[in-house]
Amino acid sequence: GCAKMFDDMALQAGQNPLLLINAVDNMVHGDDLVSIRSKILTQRVIRPVSDREKLAFRIFVTALVPCLIAAYGLFRAAARRKEVTR
Repeated sequence: GCAKMFDDMALQAGQNPLLLINAVDNMVHGDDLVSIRSKILTQRVIRPVSDREKLAFRIFVTALVPCLIAAYGLFRAAARRKEVTR
């Protein structure tokens, strides 16, 4: 096996320390201790999105992106027509 999984960087990423502790507890004590520890609250890192931000994103996705794609298509078509006429 590789001892790299016990490296400090690997243990600090995400919920890896909790996973390691739960794996050891499961092997030693069974599911009882794991079910208690799994109820630990975690801090949410994604903030709630306001209604104004939702509206701005919807407008961006449904209107601006297709308009940009259409403008690019028109630009390419004009460039091809110009190239054919030469």
